[in-house]
Amino acid sequence: MTISIRHAIILGATLLGSLSAAIRPTLAAKKSVASPPPVVASPPATGQVYTIDDAHSFVEFSVRLVGFNRVRGSFPQYEAHVYYDSAAVERSSVSVRISVEGVDTHEAERDHHLESPDFFDAKTFPFIRFESRSIRAGSGGLIADGDLTIRDITKPTTIPFAITSPLGIDPFDNPRFSAAGRVVIDRRDFGVIGPNFWNHAIGDSVEIEFEVGCRRWNYDRLGWGDSKRASIGQRIFESAERGGLTAALKESRALFQKERGNPDWNFGLFEYMKCAGRLDQRDRPREGAAVLAQAIELKADSTAAADMAVVRCQRAELLLRAGDRVAARDELTRAESADSSSTYVRALKHSLGI
Repeated sequence: MTISIRHAIILGATLLGSLSAAIRPTLAAKKSVASPPPVVASPPATGQVYTIDDAHSFVEFSVRLVGFNRVRGSFPQYEAHVYYDSAAVERSSVSVRISVEGVDTHEAERDHHLESPDFFDAKTFPFIRFESRSIRAGSGGLIADGDLTIRDITKPTTIPFAITSPLGIDPFDNPRFSAAGRVVIDRRDFGVIGPNFWNHAIGDSVEIEFEVGCRRWNYDRLGWGDSKRASIGQRIFESAERGGLTAALKESRALFQKERGNPDWNFGLFEYMKCAGRLDQRDRPREGAAVLAQAIELKADSTAAADMAVVRCQRAELLLRAGDRVAARDELTRAESADSSSTYVRALKHSLGI
């Protein structure tokens, strides 16, 4: 991923020399103007944003009933994005958003109680969040220093973890790496108290364990949706290959306006995203961004804000790779307005150094 760098230009000495030459030609001829010192560019970032593949990941916890056995549970609904730079892991970052609603301890009555105001209060505080501030080397692996938020309490938290599978290509040709770790927290520090009886029956220490697969799509390996319906993404991509993107987008706009109610056509957002991803993989990120711009224009009114934030984030990534940092920042701002707690937004902010 290439990030443009503003070069500082030092003009003072040169301007002074020119002024002196105009006033005193003889003196100026005898004196040479010092050359400005060279600008040293910082190395470009080489990281990318990876999505947690929740089908091959887990986030679990365990707590002991005082004097008895442990109770295990999990949070099945979560999202996370990782900005990962394998060449300089310390540049990496992670953003996690876990839905409290849906907590699963294999006992429905207990799960509903955990969601209630007695414990997590899922209606008022729907998410558990972790935002890293730094990644550093640790004993036997890495350490993420960041902020953990449960209910309305945020505490600095250190999470040790390890890269269990280095960055490589998975069996589906997707770039992927895996990480695993665990941390022990005190539930009382985060206001997870419970009624008097359970407050004394449940241990204070809660162990959180995770293993995650972090993936970027290889869009060439993704199909074009339902084989029974024509994909707008496939139509744009194939038309662009034949006659250029401008004509392809003109045709796709007309198709959307004419056929959007036709069940034989698939105008889903992901079809546009796959088309944009394929163009990007052919070193045409600006064309991919144009495809997503049309999707945003045509589908903004009928799309959930969180889903639109994902599309805007992908477009920001493409603009960033095309070298247009200003437009990428603008698109990211719109994504954040659509979903202020999006982990995709927060990972991309790290890419842009925001």
